[in-house]
Amino acid sequence: MEKLQPHVDRILYTVVIPTMKITGRDEELFLTDPIEFIRKQEDFTETLFMPRNTIVDLLNYLCSYKPKKGKGILPVYLTPFLNYVGSNLSEYAQQPDNSQWKIKEALLAAVGALSDHIQRHDILANNIEPTLVEHVYKDLSSDVPFLRRRACYLYGDFATLDFQDAEHLKHAIEGIYQNLFYEHLPVSYAASLSLAQLLDNKKASEIVRPQIEHILKRFLELMNDIDSEELVGSLRQIMTIFQDDIAPYAIMLAEKLVE
Repeated sequence: MEKLQPHVDRILYTVVIPTMKITGRDEELFLTDPIEFIRKQEDFTETLFMPRNTIVDLLNYLCSYKPKKGKGILPVYLTPFLNYVGSNLSEYAQQPDNSQWKIKEALLAAVGALSDHIQRHDILANNIEPTLVEHVYKDLSSDVPFLRRRACYLYGDFATLDFQDAEHLKHAIEGIYQNLFYEHLPVSYAASLSLAQLLDNKKASEIVRPQIEHILKRFLELMNDIDSEELVGSLRQIMTIFQDDIAPYAIMLAEKLVE
């Protein structure tokens, strides 16, 4: 860490976000070959040496650094970086249009990448729901598919958060559910993974229960389109939580899972 220290500010505040931005190639693949886009995002061998993944690893390292160990001690760079992200999100919210959406998407991706570190500290985790309400929830219905996708993922990243605003949680889950059926496959895929993650939250599972039939059918459709272990794992999660509700679909689901 000693050798990195003189460069930390430059890395965090001038390198991280530009490196995490969606590229023109990402946009092209998203539209022309969405299954390949999903594969490239998920396949470890594809992502291992991508600049975006390398900078996420470095971001996590820097934002977990503590010169002194001890319970309750915050990592040195985590809070300042989150303040920087919050300031930039507020600036973005003042923009008259979505022309700078790639910056917002990268900012939210950085928050998601740090979700584990954030949730270890109540003082930071307590600020996440207001951030979701102010800057993320509306993107579940954004005209920009990449922002929809990121919003879905971010709710999944913070699925175990103790949500205090019941109406916000209800509307967010309804928004993610709607994105299961969105026209762009990478958004539907993100919504499916997020929805399964949110089911670890008991408040969320009760909101989802009335739609379980439609959710299962949509998962099976997605599995026909996408060969994904993540998707299979998400379906297993849903089956475990709603085991008393899936009896009418048990045979069909079992057959799909052993294919």
